[in-house]
Amino acid sequence: MVLISTLKQQQREGNVFNSLSDVFDSIDNIRERIYSTVQDLTREQAEFRPSPEAWSVANLVEHLGRTEERVIGLLNRLIAENKSLEPNPDGGGFQPFSLDEYIERAKDQKFTAPELAQPQEQLAIDAALAKIRQTRETLKAMRQRIESADLSRAAAPHPVFGPLNAYRWLAFIGLHEGRHLAQMKAVLASADCPARMVVDANENPYFSSGDIL
Repeated sequence: MVLISTLKQQQREGNVFNSLSDVFDSIDNIRERIYSTVQDLTREQAEFRPSPEAWSVANLVEHLGRTEERVIGLLNRLIAENKSLEPNPDGGGFQPFSLDEYIERAKDQKFTAPELAQPQEQLAIDAALAKIRQTRETLKAMRQRIESADLSRAAAPHPVFGPLNAYRWLAFIGLHEGRHLAQMKAVLASADCPARMVVDANENPYFSSGDIL
């Protein structure tokens, strides 16, 4: 029992997901870090841009909400298109998979978000936070439907990583948000940021701030 527990811990530390619970735990953990980083910011801090072309923290949070909304729509489509798949006897179990390949491919690259995922409404930080709380509740409400079928072969293309099945798309949310969490911390640690915050820019489990700026 101890050996199995240790192995699972090592697998989780290596970004290996053994079940749907692992995936939800991971994305929720990263989301909580985002909440704790931004929920007490002043308007000036949240809207500060380190350069004219850079996104503010409020912009980044809005982007996360728009991205999660798009992934929710994609998951709904994959579930609807694969109603004929066999029920999942493991209730959320699947062949373990890792994000390490995607992390390695992404860590030294900069990406341009699709237009639909870019911050377009210029939401204030409170509104942007309310949006990502709402999209996360919507995602959690889908869990039973995701668990009900084996979606290992239900796939859709990612613009960078190629075809991802439903479980990998779900885990991608955490990978994406971890990347932007590091970016938020770097923005808040900028020398010109109002009431500059002392933050650990390397706390992000996937990337350091230097990987994305």
